[in-house]
Amino acid sequence: MPGPAPKDGPKMGRYTSPLDKPEDIQGTTTNAPTLPTPNKWLAATARWWDTWVSSPQAAVFAGTDWQRLLMLLPLVDGYNRAVHKLDYMLADRLLTQIVRSESLLGATHVDRLRGRIKVQPEETPEPQPDLSALARDFFGD
Repeated sequence: MPGPAPKDGPKMGRYTSPLDKPEDIQGTTTNAPTLPTPNKWLAATARWWDTWVSSPQAAVFAGTDWQRLLMLLPLVDGYNRAVHKLDYMLADRLLTQIVRSESLLGATHVDRLRGRIKVQPEETPEPQPDLSALARDFFGD
């Protein structure tokens, strides 16, 4: 027969979930699909696709993750077109949906912290992207 439990209650160890350890990600993907019908999309949309394809987290994307990005393509293009037309109400609605989906894929630093995704810098860092083209898309020359 076991003895009485300590006054503070039984000593419990902390359960360690596999999710407690961040997943280290390094490198670029090799299984990324090419941008479908590239002439259909605005240049800003193509840059969005290229950014995702070359992102470190894309190195671990499964088919369902790529499917999500493919489903986002028309929304991102619609957002870019709405901004060009100065239709900010439509752009806002589309951006809400885009951000929600991108967040699940680890789009921002905070998203990656929540998902316990740790991006390791590459041995030879990529040059910082030239955001001037993106700025011109949104704000003109």
